[in-house]
Amino acid sequence: MNPRNLSERELLEELVKNQRKSAVFAKIAAIAACTFAALMLIAVVIIVPRFLQAADEINKTVNEVNASVTTMQGLADEGGNTLAKAEEMIDHLNGLDIDTVNKAIENLEAVTERLRSISGFLGGGE
Repeated sequence: MNPRNLSERELLEELVKNQRKSAVFAKIAAIAACTFAALMLIAVVIIVPRFLQAADEINKTVNEVNASVTTMQGLADEGGNTLAKAEEMIDHLNGLDIDTVNKAIENLEAVTERLRSISGFLGGGE
């Protein structure tokens, strides 16, 4: 239709039709916007707390792993120190003269024999 050939009444009717169509599209857009807002609200209410809970659990797990690693590092350090001490003792034992050790054992046996005889003499009997 050519607007120049229409009467005022027909023009008004066309304007009302167009406005009704625009109103319908505006209602659809408003409903879509409200639906989107509701979905976003649901996402914030449901998904975000779950995400925060999962992040908290991950944080706790990482802290436990860090504590375990620290403990293992401490044990490894102690093990290294113990190994170094054991090697030092072995080196010291390797440096000992077996004859000197045997002589010390004989001297110890002689001293303990004297102590037994003294204790027997004093009434400490066997």
